[in-house]
Amino acid sequence: MALMLLCLSGIVVAEILPASQLFEANVIAQSVSFRYTGTEPQPLLREVQSLQEISITGRQTVTLVGTFASSTPSAVATSSSITVELANDTSNFTLKPLGTAKELQLNEVLLREGTAVLDLSYRTPENRLSLTLQPQFRTNALTINLGSQPLQVSLKGYRIVDDGNAQQTAVDKELELIFTPTPGLLSLSLPEVAKLAVILADINQNSQWFGGNLNVADLGFASFDSQRLTLAHSGAYGGNNSTILSGEVRMAGKAMQLGKNQFFMGGTPGIQKVRYWQIDEDNSAIALRMAGKSTAVAAGLDPDFPVEQIKVSYLRLWLPESAVAGLIPFTAALGSYLLYWLLDRRRV
Repeated sequence: MALMLLCLSGIVVAEILPASQLFEANVIAQSVSFRYTGTEPQPLLREVQSLQEISITGRQTVTLVGTFASSTPSAVATSSSITVELANDTSNFTLKPLGTAKELQLNEVLLREGTAVLDLSYRTPENRLSLTLQPQFRTNALTINLGSQPLQVSLKGYRIVDDGNAQQTAVDKELELIFTPTPGLLSLSLPEVAKLAVILADINQNSQWFGGNLNVADLGFASFDSQRLTLAHSGAYGGNNSTILSGEVRMAGKAMQLGKNQFFMGGTPGIQKVRYWQIDEDNSAIALRMAGKSTAVAAGLDPDFPVEQIKVSYLRLWLPESAVAGLIPFTAALGSYLLYWLLDRRRV
């Protein structure tokens, strides 16, 4: 009798104790944020060709080599190279190809360990892909192929560095130059927060632009301000507004649909890898395929009150759902009978 009660108790405990299980998800969202956790540098974007514009906002130093022309008299116009210090968080450096030839190319955006990628998004009307990089341990890197055709360069919040000496104060007034580059690559180090935006000419091959199999943490789909706060506090889905448009999550043989503006709660450790990215032009969004591990996943319009959930117990790892559905009522009935039998014998 004691052995039977012990077995019944074991079944109950196995049903109560949560078990960690792999899950996968396909999501379409207007904005994605995450922290890169890989130990080796890995490209987020690569070989994005025929750009109509590339814009970088944030502190950095840029050296341009080639010939320059300006509509206003300037010493820069007679130089064969200039070094520009972008002096503050709102400083901006923009390149636009002139003419029909579009040789401007984003060769690579390289992520370092701990970097937060905020508000990765795509907007259809402008054909604009943008993101913000927030380094943690090491400087991120960005490489641009300038081509050989003339480019319009716009600078704001800059200092011109001459023989190692910079202007005393940054110039907020925008400076525009016509720049014909010496063919080659422009490599930029991004030691601080930097916002990158590119205007795309064609997105037919966009699935080849994104680096796959990224190791991530704190991945969320909240609006930009919420995500900045979320990542700073190591949460995965905080904020008041979810940008999810649709999605599906599969775990332990079950599927859960994600509706528009619902939050996805991936539990702990949660989403660990993004296997695939793609621009979804029709929805003005980013489509991605993810994988992770958790004891439970949930969804709802309020992250504190999920309306759907997939939860896995140790018992459900060992037995199919149909067997568990029959075993639980049988265990409850048998346990009740044994308890009644023991109490009845005690009265005797």
